Amino acid sequence: MRRAALVVAGTMLIAHAAEARDAEVMVAALAVAADGASGPVAVDVARIAHETLAHDRDVRQLDLESVLDGGDPLWVEKLATAEAARKKGKNALEGVELPVAAESFADAMVAYEQGIAGIKDLGPLVDTLGQQGVVFSLQGDKKSAQQAFERALALDPAWRLDAGAPSKAKAAFEATAKAQKTAGQGSLTVYASTGAAEVWVDGVFRGVAPLTVDARAGRHYVRVAKDGYLAWGGAAEVRRGSEATVQSNLRPTSRLAKLEELALRVTRSKQSVSPVAELASWLQVDRLLVLVVEDSGGSALVTGTLVDGINGSQLARASKAFSPRDSFFERDVRGFLRDRLAPGASEGADAPRKQVDPPPGDDPDGPAPSLLPGEAEKVEAPGAVIGGWVLLGLAAIPVGTGIGFGIASFTYYDGFRNKLPDQLDPQLEPVRSTWLTMSIITDVSWALAIGMIAGGTFALVTGYDEWAAREEVASP
Repeated sequence: MRRAALVVAGTMLIAHAAEARDAEVMVAALAVAADGASGPVAVDVARIAHETLAHDRDVRQLDLESVLDGGDPLWVEKLATAEAARKKGKNALEGVELPVAAESFADAMVAYEQGIAGIKDLGPLVDTLGQQGVVFSLQGDKKSAQQAFERALALDPAWRLDAGAPSKAKAAFEATAKAQKTAGQGSLTVYASTGAAEVWVDGVFRGVAPLTVDARAGRHYVRVAKDGYLAWGGAAEVRRGSEATVQSNLRPTSRLAKLEELALRVTRSKQSVSPVAELASWLQVDRLLVLVVEDSGGSALVTGTLVDGINGSQLARASKAFSPRDSFFERDVRGFLRDRLAPGASEGADAPRKQVDPPPGDDPDGPAPSLLPGEAEKVEAPGAVIGGWVLLGLAAIPVGTGIGFGIASFTYYDGFRNKLPDQLDPQLEPVRSTWLTMSIITDVSWALAIGMIAGGTFALVTGYDEWAAREEVASP
């Protein structure tokens, strides 16, 4: 059986409405690719769905790996060990117990690297490297201190030592930071055994595997994830002017086969609620949001269905087409999910939805312009349409100039022609000179007017074509 590409955005807990505020509602959101070609877009939609729902203040995420694999993944224990060692090292450093601090920070780094698959925020790891550099500086090991600072700056170029750091550490850091400015860049290529998968480099989402990204020279940490599989993590050394390659092998969870089987039924019966309800029952969630993604190249159709996992009834359904390659794709998918499919404790699709915090980058004072259809959102006119009308309007200036100077030129030409029989007329040369000057101005004005009219017309034609395409995407 050909597997449908599947991405599970995450499982979350959301509080009930006013009458049941303390009760929790288990919600799962899944993005399912309708075919193999739609896999990369489905991965991106899943990520956006996960991040959008995570901004609800009452949401806490359930670790899907542990649900599908029957236990906590290894990285949970490793990260707990790393955090404990980091705290021990900081306490030892404050007590000037340098050998204990050095050993603790080393243990923390080993545990962090073993738990890279679960790290989304590299802040604690960068802090550990910085503290290592301070310890090495105080121990007189300048080379090791600079190496630790180099690794911290490669991960976060904006990282800086605390103002109260020892002077030896500050000197080593300043020398390292100066050298890092000329460290140069290389490239990092990431492949995944599952094909399409999320790729995070140094805690930042960079795209869908396979992909190649630019990276500063130094050691970087790669996390590759696809729900239904155990996340993979590893380190890569990027050298100046060269390419580093990472091949991630994602191991399927023990219950992946069943999950894919149920998801395949959803893609085969997109308009039916029964497969979604069955999937919700199997996951044992109170709400299930399934997003079926069909990518046709230039446009991706996302069909979302929200069901009540208790009784199997449909709470909401919405469908919208987006342009995955346009800059507004992520913003509009977020808006689509928040406005049309936000899971909540309401009893029906028409009930008011619970408001969530806007994602980073959204204007807190009001909704940003969007290409999504809706009462409060309109498709903006492309810049080419505006520029075309401006050019046509400004073309009136050279047209008027051409007409005015053309009439004057004709008048002077007529006067010059009438004086031709009398070649001794002293006013003949000024008339001729004025006529020639006005003729040149007339010709230039008309040439400029024709150019502006042609440019404005071309801009309007292309602009209105683009506008129509955007309208089609916003309201398929």
